[in-house]
Amino acid sequence: SNILLSKSGTNTIATQIKSVFKGIAPTSLCVATAYLTLDGATYLIKLAKKHGIRELNIVAGTSGAITHPNALRLLKDSGWNIRLGRTDKGIFHPKLLVVGNQYSKNGFNKALGAYFGSGNFTAGGLFRNVELGCVTQ
Repeated sequence: SNILLSKSGTNTIATQIKSVFKGIAPTSLCVATAYLTLDGATYLIKLAKKHGIRELNIVAGTSGAITHPNALRLLKDSGWNIRLGRTDKGIFHPKLLVVGNQYSKNGFNKALGAYFGSGNFTAGGLFRNVELGCVTQ
């Protein structure tokens, strides 16, 4: 496991997420994020294609009207299973990416790697902001 503090340039959350995939061949990718933008959706689509992952799941929050409907549409058109994260009190606020094999509604049969931290799947969270996170296999 690596705990990281990101910054603009070469040590971004997007760059660090690459290490989750090092030396493994997952068949499933699951993401939970409070906010999702077109930049985040495009990043996730490219990531899944690069690693040949076909089982794709995301739970995206809708609080604050930040998650963009077109980002959800783009993922849906690319074969992602989409759920909306909503809550009666507070907001749905996770930032998580997990890869593994044989995902079911009860979770992964075998989780192979993960990112969790403060960065949303937005241009700021992935590429520009100072974020804190952990990547692990």
